[in-house]
Amino acid sequence: MNKMLFAIFSVFLLFHSTAIESVEAIMWHRYIGADVTANGVFISKVYSPTVDYTQFSLSSGVEDNDYFAIQNSNEVICSGAIAQGSYTISLTISDGTDSVTKLIPFEVVQGSAHPKLLSGYSQSLVITSSGDVYCYGAGAEGVLGNGSTSNVNTPYLLNGVGGPLEGESVIALSASQMTSHFLTRDGKVFSCGQNNVYQLGITSTTADITTATEVSALSSHTVVQVAAGYAFTLYLTAEGKIYGVGRNGEGQLGNSSNTNSSTPVWLQGAHSILDNEFVIAIGAGITDAHALVASGDTYAWGGNYNGQLGLGNTTHQNEPQLVTFSSPAKFITTDSHIAMMGVILETGVGYTTGRNNVGQLGRTGSATSYLSLASPLDTESLHTIQNNWENVLVITDAGAVYGFGSNSSNQLGPGSTSNRSSPTLIDASEFNNETVTQVMMGNDYSSVLTTTGKLFCIGNNSTGQLGLGNNTSRSSYTQSSLDIGANTRIVTYNTPSDTTVVIPTSTFAINWTSYQLSGEQFL
Repeated sequence: MNKMLFAIFSVFLLFHSTAIESVEAIMWHRYIGADVTANGVFISKVYSPTVDYTQFSLSSGVEDNDYFAIQNSNEVICSGAIAQGSYTISLTISDGTDSVTKLIPFEVVQGSAHPKLLSGYSQSLVITSSGDVYCYGAGAEGVLGNGSTSNVNTPYLLNGVGGPLEGESVIALSASQMTSHFLTRDGKVFSCGQNNVYQLGITSTTADITTATEVSALSSHTVVQVAAGYAFTLYLTAEGKIYGVGRNGEGQLGNSSNTNSSTPVWLQGAHSILDNEFVIAIGAGITDAHALVASGDTYAWGGNYNGQLGLGNTTHQNEPQLVTFSSPAKFITTDSHIAMMGVILETGVGYTTGRNNVGQLGRTGSATSYLSLASPLDTESLHTIQNNWENVLVITDAGAVYGFGSNSSNQLGPGSTSNRSSPTLIDASEFNNETVTQVMMGNDYSSVLTTTGKLFCIGNNSTGQLGLGNNTSRSSYTQSSLDIGANTRIVTYNTPSDTTVVIPTSTFAINWTSYQLSGEQFL
């Protein structure tokens, strides 16, 4: 879950019929309004025979943009702002002729929002588990959104009393070298930074915008993810549609044009290959763009100077092109800021393509097509690939962290500052031997977040981008005093005593297990 998403969790339901046939469904759950249905808010990928999930709703008290996953061991993993209390999931299953409904009660016993980390070039953005939004680092072009262009080395609260985001519940972040974006629970977008080609989607000025400002041009849409490229921005809506604004010289807006746009334009159109696809995640590089759809297929378009589209050539594309893999993908990098791209398949294997001047592909040689990462990551199941400029951090499903690429400021870990052309394990003792759940990769610095909410920082700190209250760079990991908070909430649920769904024309046995999409956008 990616990995939202914006953040998205999933449920993995295995159905076995009385016949030999079986149904396997992978479903991503994002709550909007009264129901989560198959109209695009509730997405299912189903293998033969087809079963139509006609309704998936929750009892009152759950808010828009809450995410959750039913997991084994009588637990439900949730994020968002679901309050403590009792809830009921109602699942209606239909075979096209008849249907049956199952009620699944569960109790929220521990609550917190889901924290987020994101970096632009030298600006750092953080959402804590309590919902506080902080910024720190370089303030050029107004990218911190605090009304100033000055650097900040101590975390500044953006949604506190009198702050530019006061009263807003921010659930996701995106940033480029010169822009920052904040997505709220109700689907609004606030942006700041450079706006010389209207890349913020704000048409009132081409001057820098130093205070986080709502993008009114998106008021008729519920945005679920923002991806910031160099001088262009992409938006993903709850309907699975992509809109883009700003620079379009290489076709990065994907609308069959190379003309810049001052207002968000719809990518899917009469001739788009994505017309009949439901997009669940988007990514943006310097001039390239990428999408992951519900089926697990990936698409790419825009600038292709270094083969970062993964199409086997260096030809720019102003319309989405299908990128072929051996199995469905579950994760794409979302804010790469450089001419390379990473993808993780459902098998856990990671692939990269594009520029490789300092080893940022995690293997030798550049490529115009995706190739798997080098040892030892060629045999590891991967969770996240986070790249920024010429450095990359990878989290495995086991919680180990590897780095490769540029290491000029020890941004990939202590020791030598030589570039790393193959994946190198960062010793877990650097993070108090805690499991890492998220990483934040800047131009020449990085931070990691552990399951207990501790934030560890390393690398260049000349503009305060580590948020440690000074401008002293770090060659070893230093724990931040910023209280991020735990990553998930745990709730209990009661498995239905009758695990057999009997429909007059079909009988299915339900096994409640979990399948979690990996990656930052699904957390």
